[in-house]
Amino acid sequence: MSAKYIGPVFFSLWIALPGMFGLASTKLPSPDLSVISGTYQSAYEDQFSDSFLFKQVARDAFTAFKLAAFGQTDPQVVVGHHSWLFTAEEFDAPADLVAFSEVLRETKTRLAQDV
Repeated sequence: MSAKYIGPVFFSLWIALPGMFGLASTKLPSPDLSVISGTYQSAYEDQFSDSFLFKQVARDAFTAFKLAAFGQTDPQVVVGHHSWLFTAEEFDAPADLVAFSEVLRETKTRLAQDV
């Protein structure tokens, strides 16, 4: 085997083996659930997701790959200058936004009254 194939083969096994283990260890949902409405598939998917080894590691690796290859991130992430990452909530205006000049005026007034 050529050395150029070692990385892709290792990566494929790193993803495939936990997935196969997850498939083997997932218990089938109740047969009372409907296949046509999708409740059976949804229940199986939830159980598979819960039993998947390295779930968070695989999710983080895929997110890092998307960022490196395509410049895409999750909706909760904002890519800043020099590729710094920020949460989207850092850019949301607070719900109880008060004008700073108003607060400053009120504070000066209170301090003047106390003197």
